[in-house]
Amino acid sequence: MPLVSVIIPVYNGEKTIVETIFSVLNQSF
Repeated sequence: MPLVSVIIPVYNGEKTIVETIFSVLNQSF
């Protein structure tokens, strides 16, 4: 569920979003 992984960092901070996006792209669901 990549959506959940993206939503969580959005709450923490925008800077974390960038790191999460790269992590999701690396996993490539």
